[in-house]
Formats: sequence, C-alpha cells, structure tokens
Amino acid sequence: MKDTIRTEDISGHITILCRERGKNWEVLVDKKNALVPNAALIIASALAGDTGWVIDNIRAYKASAPLAASTTTFSYPAPGKVKFETIFSFSSFNDTLDELRLLSATGGDFSVVTGLSVNKPNTLELSVQWVLTVI
Repeated sequence: MKDTIRTEDISGHITILCRERGKNWEVLVDKKNALVPNAALIIASALAGDTGWVIDNIRAYKASAPLAASTTTFSYPAPGKVKFETIFSFSSFNDTLDELRLLSATGGDFSVVTGLSVNKPNTLELSVQWVLTVI
C-alpha cells in the first residue's frame, strides 16, 4: 500500500505564532513545507491500524538535537485538512529553535521544517500550527 500513496498529493503549511506574557499572538513564520519520504510508510501503517504509527507529535530542535516536545492536539478545520497544534510554554525551553518536526512515535519524521532560527527566551510562548491538506 505504501507504494501507491502519493505524498506529493499532500501539502503542508506551518504557522508559528509567539507572544509575550499578557500580549497578543503575532505571526513569526508562515510557510509551506513538504513531507519526508518516510511519510508514505507512516500513512499506510496508520491506515492499517498499526499501533504507534499515528501522527501525534510536534517537536522543537536545535542543530538536530531535541529542545522540547509538547502535547499535540489535532482538529479538522475543513474537508481534506487536518491541523496539528502545540504550544511551547514560557518554560519549555530557552534557546534558538532551528527546526520543527511533525512525527509519529513509531514511524519517526512525517514532515520537517528547517532553517528557522527562532529565538525563544523564557519570556516568550510559541504556538505551532501545522496544517496538512490533501490536494
């Protein structure tokens, strides 16, 4: 089945918002991204009901080293779309965010965004919204 899944028919879009204590959310990053080659295997395994293959986590990285993972929720904002969302709280990490990864516990990376260079001090909270669209 994984050989028949066309990951090029799924587009990714990531939005990173930030806010300081007591202030409104502001958009830091708003860009499209592609899926990694492993995505087809994750989709096929999740459809087959294999435990652990669901896409359920957004993680923050610096130089490919994990900075933080946070509870990730999902919703369906429109037909053909799924939105994954997480918030990195003020205390979750104090460092420069280089990349974000959308992944499954067993299957690994589903989609990756690199080259971010987002400075996150303890006075800043980040909201990551990752939307996948079947086109």
